[in-house]
Amino acid sequence: MAIKFFGGGSGIFTGLINSLVHTVMYTYYLLTAFDERWKQSVTFKRTITQMQIVSKNLKTVRYTIPTYTIHLKMKTF
Repeated sequence: MAIKFFGGGSGIFTGLINSLVHTVMYTYYLLTAFDERWKQSVTFKRTITQMQIVSKNLKTVRYTIPTYTIHLKMKTF
């Protein structure tokens, strides 16, 4: 079903966004493992949280719009 409605490389978008956010997140974890001072960095924590929120919102918009567009074309409301 996902291929029918979200074909054409939509998974690449999700994979790219997730990879970016997780790379930053796990880099932070690595830095905190080597140096405790990184745990005190509120800016880094805030940036990671903002990236996660923006990522979630982008994916929600990306996958919601085609779903509603398909339903409008089919007039199933």
